[in-house]
Amino acid sequence: MKGAFQTSREIFENPIWTDVIKFRIFFYIYGNAVFAKEGTRVGDIHLKRGQYLRSYRNLQKDLTYMEKRAFKTYSISTIESKIKQLVKENRIQIESTDYGTLFTVLNYEEYQGFERYQKSSSEQQPNSNRTATERHPNNNKNVNKDKNKDSLSPKDDQKEKVDYGKFIEWFNQKSGKRFKNVESNRKIIRARVNEGYSKSELAKVVEFKSKQWKDDPKMNPYLRITTIFAPSHFGNYLNEANGYSKNSNISTTTTSDGQRAGKTAEEITNKEQEHLKEIERRAREAKANNEHRD
Repeated sequence: MKGAFQTSREIFENPIWTDVIKFRIFFYIYGNAVFAKEGTRVGDIHLKRGQYLRSYRNLQKDLTYMEKRAFKTYSISTIESKIKQLVKENRIQIESTDYGTLFTVLNYEEYQGFERYQKSSSEQQPNSNRTATERHPNNNKNVNKDKNKDSLSPKDDQKEKVDYGKFIEWFNQKSGKRFKNVESNRKIIRARVNEGYSKSELAKVVEFKSKQWKDDPKMNPYLRITTIFAPSHFGNYLNEANGYSKNSNISTTTTSDGQRAGKTAEEITNKEQEHLKEIERRAREAKANNEHRD
């Protein structure tokens, strides 16, 4: 496919930049979306501007990458998971058709419009004839404007504001831990917020896992921010919490969550042991991968 498309440099400050797989999927769809205003036809489907038609299987081939002199592909389940995140983040919409999945890039017109760039240029041009001191206040204004504007992120009113310092302090109170308000901890929590999870969902998982693991000698060491909010864990933990409690606040009665869900003591114990083995397995894999890289 020939041609070109434009992208704002704001992408380098966007959370999607840190998720390589999601970034590649989004930009492959965005870059191959129909540019022509009149659209185009594929079979009996009319593709509008900003739409792209592709099967998951073909996407898997399109996203082939090289690692250690070998060609590799992402699993279909990984691609589906990342696309679901893109949908949840209001970056794309998807629709099944006989020819594959129809992807619609939301805000495509804004991405491809020149108005915002022309406005920026017209604001900066007069400053070229002014002194550095005179230009300084206006430059600050433009910087603040850029920081507040993220055309590739969900709209601000669709994301909840989180005070990460207070949240980590609350996490420590619930879990009995002493984690610090540092960027590594804020980053992993922020990533879940950027995926569309609400503050109440974050709190539900913390309360659920604190109640479940805090007094368990085997599981207590895993009651940490990097485990609770890991992308491979958090969704599962939230599903568990939702399954055991209809309310966002976990009950403080002595009856266990598993018992309230109709599970026997043996079933609860077996489930916890399976979960512990899974966490330990992933920890060993992560350690082995780090040693291999070294």
